[in-house]
This record gives sequence, C-alpha cells and structure tokens, in this order.
Amino acid sequence: MSDERAERIAEFIAPLRVKPGSEVDLSTDFDPGFKAGIGGKEDGQELLRPVSRCWPTTSGGRPPKTHTGC
Repeated sequence: MSDERAERIAEFIAPLRVKPGSEVDLSTDFDPGFKAGIGGKEDGQELLRPVSRCWPTTSGGRPPKTHTGC
C-alpha cells in the first residue's frame, strides 16, 4: 500500500474511532451525511479503482456476498 493511500485511509477513519470503554449511541453520534471529503460518485469510483480489480463479480455485475479478496 502506498504511503499516500495509507495516509488517506488514516484520515478517513480518524473521526470514526471510539475510545475503548466509551459508549456510542448511533441515533445521536452518527452523521449519515458524513462523506470524508468524497464529493460524489466519481470521487468514490476513483478511490476504489486500484482495488476494484481484486473483486470478483456475479453475473449481475455485483460483488458476491463473500470472497477471499486479492
């Protein structure tokens, strides 16, 4: 994994981390509008492009329910 990619992942998950022992109430602590800097579908597709070749697809073009990955 490139340093840039690892850094992007770390930035993405930082606000989602919860300290051990703390409680989470999704009705108040979860923002369904949070996009982590991903502006739209095109940005998400670009972010996933390097790993998408690792995903097998079903005949409908969707990923299967389970797979072993790359």
